[in-house]
Amino acid sequence: MKTGFELFAALLSVFAQPYADFPINVNSTQQIFQKGGFSLEDCLTVASWLGEDGVELLEMSGGTYEQLSLIGVEPTDVRKSTCKREAYFIEYAERIKQSAQIPVMNTEGFRSRDVMERAIESGEVDVIGLARPLCTEHDCSAKLIQQTIQRIDCYEDKLVLGTGFWGNNSSSNLIKAINSFGQVGFYYWQIIRLSKSLAPELQLGTFKAFLRHMTNDLKLNMKRKFG
Repeated sequence: MKTGFELFAALLSVFAQPYADFPINVNSTQQIFQKGGFSLEDCLTVASWLGEDGVELLEMSGGTYEQLSLIGVEPTDVRKSTCKREAYFIEYAERIKQSAQIPVMNTEGFRSRDVMERAIESGEVDVIGLARPLCTEHDCSAKLIQQTIQRIDCYEDKLVLGTGFWGNNSSSNLIKAINSFGQVGFYYWQIIRLSKSLAPELQLGTFKAFLRHMTNDLKLNMKRKFG
């Protein structure tokens, strides 16, 4: 693994002169809750290497717990204190920040202005990242700063086929897959619409988003394969 970081350091030295004032941000996708993924100790080691190699901002992100249910990690397995505080990896961000000795941005789960402010003021993170909310409300960050809103609408909570058997904790892998990929498809579709200067389609349902996403992926794969 270190070889990759030695290559990264070499690339930094090549671009050091012409881009001396250009900030370097690295996204560290967290797989702490997944089988075969990084342990916390692995994340701390990688973060330390990044700090040594001159990275100026480390972004922490990963899938939501609803998405992780697809691979056997249920939302109920997540610590209640973490869910209450919204940010999925906030309990690891501070330790990783200390290890890296560089500013840390957490892009996962934040939806309330007061929770974001507390995370910054406590020193747990240095920067709050927003991803999915910008797909449905492109100016939500400005509204939060201007204090015209206190909370961002969380569409993930609505993107589910139903409750019980039809929910994220379904005993059926097919239902869990539809819920997970339906969420992904919903946000992908909003990005596509935004790229065409169209308003978000907020009424798009989970199953329709799932079908549209899978159909679109199939078409793209066929196009790549057969030209």
